[in-house]
Amino acid sequence: MPQAKVIKFPGRPGKAPPKKAAKKSTKKTAKKAAKKVTKKTVKKTVKSAAPKKVSKSKGSAKRAAPKPKAAAQKTAAPKVPALKKPKGQYHHGNLRAALIDGALIVLENHCVEALSLREAARRAGVSQTAPYRHFKDKQALLAAVAGDGFQMLLEDIKSASVPYEDDPAEAITAMGAAYIHFATDQPARFRLMFGRDILDRHKYEALDNVTEELSNAIGRMLPNPALGLGLWSAMHGLAWLLIEGVVDMGGGKGAITSRAEIVLRSLVRELEGVNL
Repeated sequence: MPQAKVIKFPGRPGKAPPKKAAKKSTKKTAKKAAKKVTKKTVKKTVKSAAPKKVSKSKGSAKRAAPKPKAAAQKTAAPKVPALKKPKGQYHHGNLRAALIDGALIVLENHCVEALSLREAARRAGVSQTAPYRHFKDKQALLAAVAGDGFQMLLEDIKSASVPYEDDPAEAITAMGAAYIHFATDQPARFRLMFGRDILDRHKYEALDNVTEELSNAIGRMLPNPALGLGLWSAMHGLAWLLIEGVVDMGGGKGAITSRAEIVLRSLVRELEGVNL
């Protein structure tokens, strides 16, 4: 019988692969190898081209400048020291006097309209509620400023007249000079004392009493009340003209009292024949 032909299938185990397939696999392997070699060569080239890091020596004189902090970081605000109250702050008995002094500062530098209990407290360095311990309102404070002024003026004219108890003419002259000196020395208080900013003087007993006492002290120097009122009007009128700058007696503030005394003495001497 004739022998059957054996058909060979390429790629079966135990058999050599066809030549064409071997050629294809050789080309693929060569391409892959070429790619790997190219990548390695490029990496080495890049590394060699990069700048080398300079190692810092221990004895280097200069150090690297510190990096600035991020701009977003907020700087701490400077602490403001708390205000401390000065020693001898106004308490208890001298609070009233401190408030009156504070009110006088406002009156001397501004006007009555600028004064308030709050402003007086600020000037005195006390709390805004402190004035209400002594004064009900602004009018009460004004009355206290005026009342203290009348008390001071009363003491001044009494002291001035003491050396001349036996000479009514000289006593009146000395009282008038003291009156004018007070007015020119404290014009803001003097204006308040005799002005119309205090609406109802009789409402404040202390102010009402000291005003009457001043009037009596001047009136007692003369047996004739009408004449006493006339002399007081002359003293007051001259004082008012001086502080308003209407009359200039020359010689500066220090000479006002002595020159006013000369004027008053001349007036009193003219009235000596009217039972002074």
